[in-house]
Amino acid sequence: MLKAIGKLRYWEFWPLWLANSPLVFFMFYFGMRARKLFFFTNVNPAFENSGFVYSSKKEILDTLPQDKIPTSVFINKDAIASLDLEQLMQEHKLEFPIIAKPDKGERGLLVEKLESLHDLKSYLAANTLDYILQEYIDLPNEIGIFFHKDPRSKQIGISSVCLKEFLSITGDGKSTVEMILLSNFHGKYQVDKIALKNPEVLTKVLSKNEKYLLEPIGNHSRGTAFYNGNHLIDAPLTSVIESIVKNMDAYYGRFDIKYNKIEELKRGENYCILELNGSASEPTHIYDRNIPIWKKYSTIYQHWKIMFYISKENMKKGNVPVSFTKGVKTLHAYYKYLGGINKNWKTI
Repeated sequence: MLKAIGKLRYWEFWPLWLANSPLVFFMFYFGMRARKLFFFTNVNPAFENSGFVYSSKKEILDTLPQDKIPTSVFINKDAIASLDLEQLMQEHKLEFPIIAKPDKGERGLLVEKLESLHDLKSYLAANTLDYILQEYIDLPNEIGIFFHKDPRSKQIGISSVCLKEFLSITGDGKSTVEMILLSNFHGKYQVDKIALKNPEVLTKVLSKNEKYLLEPIGNHSRGTAFYNGNHLIDAPLTSVIESIVKNMDAYYGRFDIKYNKIEELKRGENYCILELNGSASEPTHIYDRNIPIWKKYSTIYQHWKIMFYISKENMKKGNVPVSFTKGVKTLHAYYKYLGGINKNWKTI
């Protein structure tokens, strides 16, 4: 209880309903101005609902340069029972470890790094969902880059850069993993989750200076630290994003990218796009706890303002947002979908 209360001191750990409550006002304000509550569902005509909730990751991946994404295999839920998984892996030249994720879901939902065929079978058996299997990209760094493109001028801008630090620790030769985690700002809030998922890890004693990666998924809810990287915004970085989106019918969203060195990324080298998140995505640099709360919401407001402008321009071109009825039905279907998911796949 005390740990939960302590977390509330930091905006990054607020419950989603509380942190997002001002967004309801932004949505209604711009929705009234647009005369379409779900105005943001036309900002990326290239994919359904512009990447609003319940969007297909496969559909979005298919719009991206195929040489810049991991090898990705879509698995239909109705075909899982009859699949020869070993043959599927061989056909697509996939080797363990791999990344597995549902085709639909936000905020790192059920995204897992799987190490074996046994893990893959357990993972797929836990839920009846459409899945994507992906090549694991073994690059050391991950970054979130938020872009927007003017539908009239086609000019591209970057409005947010988020640097990610995966949850990892360094051993001292005597302390257990749990002891080290409890002294780590983000790690201490992950101990209970790790105890459920991999309890044997917590009692492990690392050698002195031994580095240990506890979470390979760059998601805030998994203990990854997010930092403001807006100082990296410049012409070379913008040029790289422009090379990706210039021919896409997409105008607003955040790329999650793995890369080797930032200098190489700015030259368009040694990087791989993990995902493109659409109209529901956030400028994740605001999760840096050094950014004051007023600035976080000011930044979110500015992004809604950009999205409103893009929506207006796309409406002029005949791209109409979804109706109120369809928007509500989509939300209802998504929350029903979430309610039926078993997140504890390792118990199967």
